[in-house]
Amino acid sequence: MSARQLELNRTERPFPAHLTTVDLFRGQVAEHPDTPALTGPDGRTWSYRQVDEWSTAAAALLRADGVRLGDRVALMCGRSLEGVALIMAILKAGGQYVPLDPRWPVARLVGLMEQMDVVTIACDRASLPVVQSVRWGVSNRLGVVCPEGEGGGDGREQAVVDLFDALAEEDDPLAAGGFVVRGDEDFTDDDLYWYVDRVASLVEPLTTSATRLADLGCGVGLPAGRLVALVESLLCVDPSAA
Repeated sequence: MSARQLELNRTERPFPAHLTTVDLFRGQVAEHPDTPALTGPDGRTWSYRQVDEWSTAAAALLRADGVRLGDRVALMCGRSLEGVALIMAILKAGGQYVPLDPRWPVARLVGLMEQMDVVTIACDRASLPVVQSVRWGVSNRLGVVCPEGEGGGDGREQAVVDLFDALAEEDDPLAAGGFVVRGDEDFTDDDLYWYVDRVASLVEPLTTSATRLADLGCGVGLPAGRLVALVESLLCVDPSAA
């Protein structure tokens, strides 16, 4: 090895041992807020200020999900600006990040999360389908935090929230329960509650406090209200186009 190579390999530098990674990052934000900090494979670039603001907001979501000092958070992301910023968010929330590749088999991911005692999964939007599969395979209940990208996403999530808020305020129990009935259909409130009672009678004998139940169908809101107290967790999806 040449003298030049030896010199290049001497990477020892004084390091402020009393400062954390977050402290050092914040120092860069203060000194160079508008300097490019990250460039993603899609060509987008975030400044130090943008990374700081995005990761601070994501850290608040993690803390709201219950992440506390020292907790292990699974990080499941592709190569993206959000994936790197999520590392900083986890550190800001006081957690330890456990990087996991969403391309790995679900059984392997489940096993690693069980072994590492993960409390929450932080992910990007592209990894959500895998994350949901993993979440149902883990014995303890895991939170999932998937922050929006820069600019707040495309608004679809808020539209869904607004829809369900509007349904909940409906006086008509058919509408409030998630049913959409056309004017030519002869469907009464009595029919609705017969349907709810029928679903409950089929499901209740099969449930325990550890049951995880997925309800897929029209008007899932009302049966869910009957069943939610009987099971550990309940996933409700209404696939209707209306």
